[in-house]
Amino acid sequence: MPAADSNARVQELRSHLDNATLSMKDNMALLAEREEAMTSLEGKSSNLSRTATKFHQGARMVSWKTKAAGYTAAIIISVIFLWTVFYILHVHVHKRNIWEFLGLSALLFLVAFGVYAFLKRRWSNAADQLLSDSSSSSSDEEMGE
Repeated sequence: MPAADSNARVQELRSHLDNATLSMKDNMALLAEREEAMTSLEGKSSNLSRTATKFHQGARMVSWKTKAAGYTAAIIISVIFLWTVFYILHVHVHKRNIWEFLGLSALLFLVAFGVYAFLKRRWSNAADQLLSDSSSSSSDEEMGE
């Protein structure tokens, strides 16, 4: 009988061992799936972060350009108003020649247009540089992954 008990005990231990081994294999498979899902989630999170950063920079750029357009319109309206006032003062009040006023106006217009073109080009280049810096830094981050 003791041999039968020991055989039954060995069978019981083997059964427990087989169950534990199967359970361990299942747990390892689940762990591998979770690792894969976690890696995928990290990649998606990183992409979302980069996209959010680009969106934020684009939104700031649009906001800045909208403000600049508003300032430009206000400046143009102010210049036209001042030009009209100076025209009235120069030609009608002081009784001076209109051609003298128009010549001076043309010269000042050319100078103002040159300054405007210079500043617009400079700010546009700065904006393009900002966007290219952000896109190159995000591509560097992608390479690092």
